[in-house]
Amino acid sequence: MAEHPLNNRGTYFGYFNKTDWNFVTRSHIDNPPSLHHSSTPLTLTEERSMRQRYAIIVLFTGCQIGINMLTIHKAIVYLQRFYALQCFQDYNAKLLTSVSLFTACKYDKIATSIPALYHKVVENEDLVASICIPDIEPKADVEQAEEYMFVLHTTLKVGFYIPDPIDIFINICIFLGIPSFRRFSQSLITTALISTPIAIVYSPEVITIITIISIIRLEMVIPHELEDPLWFKKIDGSLTEEFLLPLADEFFEACRQVSPCLLNAKQLSDPINMLEITG
Repeated sequence: MAEHPLNNRGTYFGYFNKTDWNFVTRSHIDNPPSLHHSSTPLTLTEERSMRQRYAIIVLFTGCQIGINMLTIHKAIVYLQRFYALQCFQDYNAKLLTSVSLFTACKYDKIATSIPALYHKVVENEDLVASICIPDIEPKADVEQAEEYMFVLHTTLKVGFYIPDPIDIFINICIFLGIPSFRRFSQSLITTALISTPIAIVYSPEVITIITIISIIRLEMVIPHELEDPLWFKKIDGSLTEEFLLPLADEFFEACRQVSPCLLNAKQLSDPINMLEITG
């Protein structure tokens, strides 16, 4: 009999190297270096706004030029991980966004160029103008791309392999007997990666579980397959409600702030339309 994707350790360790996924810790995102910059320190709210703004630009840019969602997700994770370890004040976010997307494309063998991506990133700034950010970015030119590539690779080291979180979400939904939840996979996982950096700290299994909790809140119906309040232990027996529920609250609130249309689950079909950015 073929082994189920969930092995006897209760996790999808066969999909990815756990040490790579845990590259960024909770302390990195709760106390990022941009808060301690010597000349222009950011508040945590400002730092999160910077992250959200450029993660959304990655999404818009990738979708506009026809890049698949897995590659876009990789670029968002690269960007989020980088600024968990480096300061926004030291590296121009537009150029770093372009380099992150280029690196993800290169990893997935998708032909593109940094100048072309940078041009689209600059164009797409107008689409997220309602997300206010402080004017702290250093000047940069696309000719500095090689320097930024070097810094990105040096910072992330071995953290370039990213499992497909949508694939993991779908497989867990099938395993739990709730295949209808699969229709939310692309929109909610994308929103998770954009709206809150917890999506780069915790494993794809944990993100899937708190996403399912959020879907239940949106639908206001508990599927009979999940009536056992400890259903999540089928995924990982070490997890507890005390650990998961505060994360689910944080995730849900962050998603609401970035995408008000999350309040209506029926609108979660398209990754661009769902991100209705409002002031």
